[in-house]
Amino acid sequence: MGKRSNPPQRFAGVLNIFKPAGCTSRDIVNRVQRVFGRQVRVGHAGTLDPMATGVLLVCIGRATKLMPVIHEFCKSYQADFTLGRSSDTDDATGNIKVWNVEEIPSLTQTQQFLKSQVGEIMQTPPAYSAVKLQGRRAYAMARKGEVIEISPRAIEIFDIEILDYQYPKLSLKIRCGSGTYIRSIARDLGVALGTGGLMHGLARTRIGPFQLGNSLAIDSWEDAIANGADPLSSCENVELLFETWDQHILSDADAEGLSHGRPLEVKHAGDRLAAYKQGKFVAILERKKGDQFKATLNWLPTMG
Repeated sequence: MGKRSNPPQRFAGVLNIFKPAGCTSRDIVNRVQRVFGRQVRVGHAGTLDPMATGVLLVCIGRATKLMPVIHEFCKSYQADFTLGRSSDTDDATGNIKVWNVEEIPSLTQTQQFLKSQVGEIMQTPPAYSAVKLQGRRAYAMARKGEVIEISPRAIEIFDIEILDYQYPKLSLKIRCGSGTYIRSIARDLGVALGTGGLMHGLARTRIGPFQLGNSLAIDSWEDAIANGADPLSSCENVELLFETWDQHILSDADAEGLSHGRPLEVKHAGDRLAAYKQGKFVAILERKKGDQFKATLNWLPTMG
């Protein structure tokens, strides 16, 4: 049997793209895909609504296998809410209802509710969301006027900071885990205060170690490529994904074993490791039983 190689190492990278308002996350992926061609896989890690802006991580080639790792990262947002209004989409793009508010909520009342949202909570996603119900997207059902019921799901919010509050406008900084709907926070705040509430602006400022200040405008990236730049030269260092992980440095014997799909014997207290060879990330190792670790993601060439 001969060697069976993975796709070229060259085609592996993570682009930190600034997503502008007015386009979907898929639109950005499609533009990146056109640069690399259909033979190279491209995907994004973490959808942003069309109205939202900010950090969108686009994974290229074998880096698409790292998307589950990226989904685990804490995400930071600047969110702008409007009280005194609500909508069927929980943001400013939907059918808006104006509320008759007799008493303007105080800053203390607002803070008290937001404090109750910090930690592990149950949150109901918006009706207009990509949540699947019996195999169908909730937003597709909502657009047809169907009555839908979405069950609350567990999420984690690490911190909410009020940046500015001048009724009816409220600006927040939010750090949260995967699966959090910022629109739902606006909706639930409005219900709690008796004013109605919706999100009218959202910017994602960070995903794990990837920051807004380092993000690339998609137009500028495309222009640079048109002028001869290497499309992968702007990729982030993949090792950033694993800077907080425990590491295992592979010996030549380890690398050969992994290339044949064999487990490794590793004395380690944790259940997951990032494996490195010659200073480069090459595999995720997970405990199977005892001291045996197996590669759940392996960038080393495999042997047939």
